[in-house]
Amino acid sequence: MNHTFVKYHGAGNDFILFDTNSSPPTTSVAQPPWQSACKKLCNRHTGIGADGLLLVSPDPHAHARMTVYNADGTRPEMCGNGLRCVAMHLASRLRNEPQSITIDIATDDGLKSCLVHLDPSSPEAQVHSELGSATQPRPVVVSLSDRPIHLHATEIGNPHAVVLNPPRDLSFEQVAPILATHPSFPNGANISFASHLAQLADPNGPKIELQVRVWERGVGPTLACGTAACAVAAVAVHSRLATPGCPIPIHLPGGTLHATTTSDLRVSLAGPARRVFQGVVDLRDFLS
Repeated sequence: MNHTFVKYHGAGNDFILFDTNSSPPTTSVAQPPWQSACKKLCNRHTGIGADGLLLVSPDPHAHARMTVYNADGTRPEMCGNGLRCVAMHLASRLRNEPQSITIDIATDDGLKSCLVHLDPSSPEAQVHSELGSATQPRPVVVSLSDRPIHLHATEIGNPHAVVLNPPRDLSFEQVAPILATHPSFPNGANISFASHLAQLADPNGPKIELQVRVWERGVGPTLACGTAACAVAAVAVHSRLATPGCPIPIHLPGGTLHATTTSDLRVSLAGPARRVFQGVVDLRDFLS
């Protein structure tokens, strides 16, 4: 059961990628060996180490299908940074000279189109991806120890809740994991704390930069989260803090992503994907 894998990351959000010719499991049915092996493969002390697992398999309507597992073995609906890594992986197999190439990837959240700016001599590519529409943000108030926490809930493939300009005394490490599994979010939620870093006057509307930290379902605090960057941008535009159609720099611990939201909340994301290394693993070592 030897399998070749490639380690990728997008702004520090890292993944173990496997090419597989088998059909991916459905959203509701988790099939071995991938889910069984995922926790051990992603363990940073006794495995390869990653925030998640990416499976790339054939799809009749796209260049390939992406299936995602979180580090705890659960299946998220979508992964923005993983999407860029898969797009780079596929583009690298199709081209051997510097150029831009469009890659279509089937996901559990539908078909996603990515424009990959590729230089095969470099381990890093820049990828622009269309993530689809965010749902209309809705206000949610969660009371923790009699303290109200105001959030904006939206979905962009998977559920998100954003705390805009959190008070300085509100601990991300303590509060975010509680919010992520709060009954207000029946399917759980990725929690983002988003603070204004800068706001510039512009004749066409406000331009902002945001500092963001994200707690991901099934992972914990991550260096970056692509769909969270999109959710934060959608909330900023919906709240009239940012101008529709204007790229918003989202500064995360692992790097900066640029999210653009239209007035009807269609979101695109631009950022890096980087190949780290390749190896071979015997899955039998991770199934016991």
